[in-house]
Amino acid sequence: MRKDKYDDLPEDERAVMLEKERNERAAAKQQEEAEQAQSLQARKAAEAKAARERQRALLSTPVVISGLQVFVPVTLTNGEAETEAMLLLDTGATTSVITPEVAARLNIGETDNVRVGVVGGKVLKARKGVLTQMRVGPIRRARQEVVIIRQRAGIMGDGLLGMTFLGGLKYTIDFQKQTLNWIP
Repeated sequence: MRKDKYDDLPEDERAVMLEKERNERAAAKQQEEAEQAQSLQARKAAEAKAARERQRALLSTPVVISGLQVFVPVTLTNGEAETEAMLLLDTGATTSVITPEVAARLNIGETDNVRVGVVGGKVLKARKGVLTQMRVGPIRRARQEVVIIRQRAGIMGDGLLGMTFLGGLKYTIDFQKQTLNWIP
């Protein structure tokens, strides 16, 4: 026969002590469950934050900022030909512009001749083409019209990223981190 720790106590005291022990075990169990729930909630919050950070990173495109000029890495595709170019972000440009050198890398052959107005009212002779796709970070746009203009070396990088691509997109530019941040 085994002796219980409260066997020496009177019946009513023994009942009180056993009830007290049950209450303490129940309180300890509740505390443990509360801590587990807090731990689970903290883990879920950390996972959600990590997911937001991953999403933010996916929606962030590194750029090169020189003064107030933002040069954006763009992947241009024309059929099977694909090339990278650094285009100057220009919300004042109606159409995206590429240099003849970029057009040559894309194997753009015969195109329509057009006249385009530029800042200052000057009108330039240019060529116009349609690319299969333009991609900046996670943003892809199919059938993008571009104008091919010869320019003085380096003024606008490999061309301009204009509103035919940027139109309807929401984004911010972080000048410190040098990123273009897309807003879903």
